[in-house]
Amino acid sequence: MLSGLKFDTFLGYSITRPTAAYLVDLCQHDRVNQVWELGSGISTLIFNRLVKAGTIAQVTAVEHDRGHWQQTERALVQEGKSSCTQLLHRSLVNHWYDLNPRDIEAPIDLLLIDGPPGKVCPKSRQPALDFFYNHLATGAYILLDDYYRQEEKEILQFWIQKYGLTLEAILPVGLISAIAVCRR
Repeated sequence: MLSGLKFDTFLGYSITRPTAAYLVDLCQHDRVNQVWELGSGISTLIFNRLVKAGTIAQVTAVEHDRGHWQQTERALVQEGKSSCTQLLHRSLVNHWYDLNPRDIEAPIDLLLIDGPPGKVCPKSRQPALDFFYNHLATGAYILLDDYYRQEEKEILQFWIQKYGLTLEAILPVGLISAIAVCRR
């Protein structure tokens, strides 16, 4: 599933091979049908491959940066983009994606949060669960990238208190980063 992917080609930002392997394993062994991700890149290509293999039903990735969106779209086209893979370009309005909640097909089984970038504003990813929570399946996975940052740790603690999430794992990503894996 991971063969041929170039993990270092996405504008200097990319998930690692072990994280990619974890995503594949998670989708193959749990009932993951509907995936949403905030931010796009290698993970979008992996989810597209999982859709084409029949492992997951649909993936929707949201990207605010036009250059990154174009790069991911080109890579998807080269790979053979599934009709069940959506890559949305949505500008940031008031530090959050210009999304309409009515466009979300529930239930979401896996939400990967790797955007908006931390430089946008303090705790830029905190609105993610306020926006998506009612669309998450019971037992859905919520993955928060860049967990090494203090703001992400604070965001996760806020979500655990507000929504009663269960922290399942902290996955190391390279030498300095991590992804927090939670369940609804």
